Amino acid sequence: MRLHYLFDNSRANGTILRMAIAPELLAILACPRCKAPVRLTPPGDALGCARCRVAYPIVDGIPVMLAEEAAPWDPGPAAAPASP
Repeated sequence: MRLHYLFDNSRANGTILRMAIAPELLAILACPRCKAPVRLTPPGDALGCARCRVAYPIVDGIPVMLAEEAAPWDPGPAAAPASP
């Protein structure tokens, strides 16, 4: 099983924790707003939805998939919806 690694730099003492998210978990997680797939954001500290343009934080290795916790996120031009 291949794991996706992310780093948590939020520790007060400055230590970096290495945490993993299994691809099987990423495969079943969906945006609670629109039900689209989510992906790790480039810093690896959140799961982003390109359709809603929001990111859900990962706290202590656990994705917080609550719409109220989502923050604005720019997935970049490659993930922008196609214009008609």
